[in-house]
Amino acid sequence: MPDASHPIFMSYSREDQGYVKSLISAFEARGLSVWLDDRIDYGAAWQREIEKHLRACQVFVLVMTPRSYDSHWVQCELSFALEIKKPIFPLLLEGERWFSVSRLQVVDVKGGMLPPDRFFRALSASIVSGSVLPDTVTASDPLNVASTVPLQEKVTWESLETEDELNALRQELAALQAQRVKQPPSKPINGAIPTKPIDARYADLDRYLKNGQWKEADDETYRLMVTEVDKDEGQWCDPKALLNFPCKPLRVIDELWVRYSNGKFGFSVQTKLYLDCGGVADGSYHEEAWDKFCEANGWQVKGTYVSSVRFDVSSPIGHLPHCDLSKIFQNQFPIIMFVEKPTQTTFYSAFSSLVCRVVNCDL
Repeated sequence: MPDASHPIFMSYSREDQGYVKSLISAFEARGLSVWLDDRIDYGAAWQREIEKHLRACQVFVLVMTPRSYDSHWVQCELSFALEIKKPIFPLLLEGERWFSVSRLQVVDVKGGMLPPDRFFRALSASIVSGSVLPDTVTASDPLNVASTVPLQEKVTWESLETEDELNALRQELAALQAQRVKQPPSKPINGAIPTKPIDARYADLDRYLKNGQWKEADDETYRLMVTEVDKDEGQWCDPKALLNFPCKPLRVIDELWVRYSNGKFGFSVQTKLYLDCGGVADGSYHEEAWDKFCEANGWQVKGTYVSSVRFDVSSPIGHLPHCDLSKIFQNQFPIIMFVEKPTQTTFYSAFSSLVCRVVNCDL
């Protein structure tokens, strides 16, 4: 079960961690505990953990920047929070207001400012006693929630000038809490964002993944990536090309893998697992981390590379995309992280370069 001692769920881009740390300090100084996704054991079913904590939280704090706007997972978290009617507190750190939260009051914190005290008082008022989920609720259970979004629209941080006004807001929230109505079962996080039209060049990959044709999808992933960096089929992506791989196509490919595998496969999933195994996204070879990663995702068994890939959804987390890693040392097949006349070291460095790009693109 999620730790109910963290009533605040913080959604943000990792690139904004500096500001987020100062914001967390401000919350904690006021006795408010925050849950972050960096507390997950990425070797576990981390996506389900995010969903559990979203269900268990009492308020959802969104740090808005162009980077978080482009983050697939921030958008998933926001869509899911809206769907299950969590009170949402948007903070605008950089860029423009988001259309998805245009009905809510946005607090301007540009320049790295902390929100005013009235913001913290309003947020505290939404953390109603008794609103934490019971222990019997699981990730697949429907959640009883109050319709707090319409109430939140009536609240302005400036209106909470006195303790009497704050108490009145608490009473109204408590009354709503007592009138909870059951919601239909919510979709998984991956299904929360409406499906966007797929660019024609990704149509084959979309079809293969949708149909569970994992081997065909693996081959198509290789083809899409080598042609994206102006190479021909039969050639390889070198570390430099991966370090500068365009974020948009990388995100599309990754999102399709993540969506159709229900969070089990994809470059972002592999990256989380690799970093959790001690890897560093610096384009260098880290032998111990690499071996741990390969053992965790099923590419190695007891230190030996597997002779065949499991192209099915029952394979370990992060097993795919693979692009025929089993032919690595026979130089028979161009895999996406390969360079021409590859060696073990250049392969490992290229994989680390891909991880670095995934991190920088905030997948």
